Amino acid sequence: MGNKYQDRIDRDSGMIMDFLRGPHKHFMQFYKLCFNHTRKHLCSLQRRGAALPQIGSDPEKNLDDVTIDVLGVLLSSASGPYNIVFDYFAKHGINPDKKLDGFLVYHRFTVLIRGFANQELYKIRGYENPQTRKIKRRFKDILKGSGYHESNIGGREFFTLEATQNLREDKPVIPYEKLLQIVENAYHENISYVKWCRKIFEAIDKWGEYQNGIFRHELFQAAIEISSKHMEINFVERNNLSSIELALIRQAVERAIPKTLDWVSENASRGFVEKKRITKEESQLFLKAIELYLRDFGCDGSPDKYPRYYFALFPGNKQDFYLKNHKYPFETMINSARDYFTNLLRNDSTINGIGDY
Repeated sequence: MGNKYQDRIDRDSGMIMDFLRGPHKHFMQFYKLCFNHTRKHLCSLQRRGAALPQIGSDPEKNLDDVTIDVLGVLLSSASGPYNIVFDYFAKHGINPDKKLDGFLVYHRFTVLIRGFANQELYKIRGYENPQTRKIKRRFKDILKGSGYHESNIGGREFFTLEATQNLREDKPVIPYEKLLQIVENAYHENISYVKWCRKIFEAIDKWGEYQNGIFRHELFQAAIEISSKHMEINFVERNNLSSIELALIRQAVERAIPKTLDWVSENASRGFVEKKRITKEESQLFLKAIELYLRDFGCDGSPDKYPRYYFALFPGNKQDFYLKNHKYPFETMINSARDYFTNLLRNDSTINGIGDY
């Protein structure tokens, strides 16, 4: 790997890890890093024809203004210090107390920046997040179906289970904070909207000091809040899936990647090394590039073109060298990996019918 590129990876990943260890002490250098990467991504979107929102009256400063707005949300501390950043890295196993591969830390950071910027642009443009829209639609359909009873309290729609006996109409409605706890517990226990909704009502029914039902708008609000809390930050690519489904896909991907890499190493890589088409060191870098590809393909659903993963690990190589010496072994290995990986996911019973693999 080229020295200049490696030096930049080491420097940036070091800044990221410093921030995770001491966020207040290292905030400014981390902010500058986020600003540069976010601005670069927005500039790239603009060049490809994306229309950025106009913020303020100075067009020349608009790119900076949009970048600042995006980072204002990314680096907020709504439920804890910089909770979005810390939750994201924790979900991907980036622990500041562990010795980690700098390239992996850097790669996850760039996915965070690109994905979050995409999501915030969607919000700024004034469109409802597809995830939010889907939750509302599914819960509306469920409440209209059999098993639920609708009444009206103060002009607001109030729902209970049809089978509920002994309605506690003299009791107060369950407080929103307690409802959030119930919704989150039910979320972790169930993988379908139907089961999730029913478990929420069953749990509410057990709280004897409150009414047996809930206002529709509070149910929707709580479901959206909990779903958003656990939503994977790959944002726009898989917004047609629920956050429950995304979590199941992520778990399946994490199980499938090491199996795939072992298989490729044994069945594809070894032959190229034995024939001296590539060295052992090059083989290991190929596998590292393939791992990054599989994570993007499996979790985000929108991987980059193969050469981008190659040149991320071989930045010093020229296009001609790649085409002449490495294109065939690298793309043979990555195609084999994708086929094997896809087969594992298709046969994983935990995500049957969810992922489009």
